[in-house]
Amino acid sequence: MAYSIQLIFEHTTKPHTVNYVFEPFSYEDKENGVTLTINNDWLLVIKKNEPINNSKLRDIIENVCLSLSMLLAQQNTVIGKYHPNISFDITTLKSYDEKGNGKDTSSVYRPTYEVGVTLQFAFENFPQFYSQVGTKEFYVFKGLIYAALRSRDTKSKYFNLFTIIEYIEEKKLGSITTTKLFNDKEIKFIEDNFSDSKKDRLLQLMNDKKTTRACRKEKLQMILSECYDIQRNKSDLKAFIDNRNKLFHGKQEVDEAKLIELINNLLGLCLDVLVAESNMPSDKKNFSMPEGAKIDGETYLSASFGADICVTKISDDSLPSANK
Repeated sequence: MAYSIQLIFEHTTKPHTVNYVFEPFSYEDKENGVTLTINNDWLLVIKKNEPINNSKLRDIIENVCLSLSMLLAQQNTVIGKYHPNISFDITTLKSYDEKGNGKDTSSVYRPTYEVGVTLQFAFENFPQFYSQVGTKEFYVFKGLIYAALRSRDTKSKYFNLFTIIEYIEEKKLGSITTTKLFNDKEIKFIEDNFSDSKKDRLLQLMNDKKTTRACRKEKLQMILSECYDIQRNKSDLKAFIDNRNKLFHGKQEVDEAKLIELINNLLGLCLDVLVAESNMPSDKKNFSMPEGAKIDGETYLSASFGADICVTKISDDSLPSANK
């Protein structure tokens, strides 16, 4: 049994100015028992000895789209507001029997290109991105990056990407060595000399695991280096954090050109985290989303093929504090 669907290459709302050339690529998905072939016009063909149920078929196609979009993000050299990505229209799916007989269910959308640049596209890292679908946090990171790539709004792009940073900050803090900002003697002084209302607030702050001598950018630098073997300078990390705070609190206008530059730099960092995460043993990946972060993990991936995507709900109380 074979299935084919025309994948859609796009730069969100921007007219197509880039075309990628490549030889047809085949991949054996042993977990699902299927053979994938991606032709050089982005036509995806899926083959299996038996029929594939609709739910599994859609999962496979979605995973191909996410994986190809990660490859495009890695290889993209046309830096700007918009990012190349791959999506699909499920109504263009066609099926064929073992004799090759098939029937169109609808007209197939084939994108036209206003070619300005032609780039070579490489499939070398496709197995790395595609084969990790069963790993929860890798799947979450990949989905957030995909949502950012497809978003039409720069602020939504930034928040989707920075959610990955919030994620690792919350869950990897215990993996690095930090010094508490207040020592036991100072905490004891507060306990003995302040009234209950003041004391409770102060002790809550002083005992918080995030209240350390190292500031946020320093802790993030340690997490990236010690947990992911990723090196980033503090000035870049400070720029990411400062911009997050400006966007989140809405107190200052953000220069659009500067925001686009930060988005592309942050995208590179998130891709590095994604790759590092894919190489970790699975027992290191058993952590959940930060408590209180309202991310619609059930629907945002499938929804990302249609409407614009952003984190469902974020409030100041739902995300890790932005220590300065």
